[in-house]
Amino acid sequence: MPRALPLATRQDIIERHLRGQTLAQIATDLGIPYVTVRALWRAFRNRGSDGLAIGYHACGSSTPAYPDAVRRRACRLRREHPKWGAGRIRVELLEHLEPSAIPSVRVLQRAFQRAGINRPRRPQRPPIHTKQATAPHEVWQVDAVEKARLRTGAEVSWLSATDQFTGGLLANELSPPSPMAGDHG
Repeated sequence: MPRALPLATRQDIIERHLRGQTLAQIATDLGIPYVTVRALWRAFRNRGSDGLAIGYHACGSSTPAYPDAVRRRACRLRREHPKWGAGRIRVELLEHLEPSAIPSVRVLQRAFQRAGINRPRRPQRPPIHTKQATAPHEVWQVDAVEKARLRTGAEVSWLSATDQFTGGLLANELSPPSPMAGDHG
């Protein structure tokens, strides 16, 4: 985020415009975006000199404050029940306190993190990188299907082998093969 314009620059913009210079000319002369110059002029027009003040009070978290006792109680619940998340703890707090006194789930999560009682996320497993085939018959993929029910109601199993590079079907065998299957009728 860019730094706020100094008060002297803000006052210079207003003085120039009051002397008749257009907002576009001021923006070009000072190398400031036109929308910034226009916003400052509007703020001055609507609120006078107060409109030129830098609004640092409006920066930062807009989270409403909540009683320290609520934070301590939430942290105590978290320590007593380490598997409970902030949502569950918020529900527990709602059973005993006014809803307006209870912070949001995200605020509770931040409080747990500051208190050092949050449960870190599970580490992600590193992805398994398999080498892709660069020529036919370099890598074969073998798949099996067991007891697939056909439309006729019969169950069959099969084994297939596919070439990874070409995608071609190399073999497809019923299991057990027909001559060995016998008559189960």
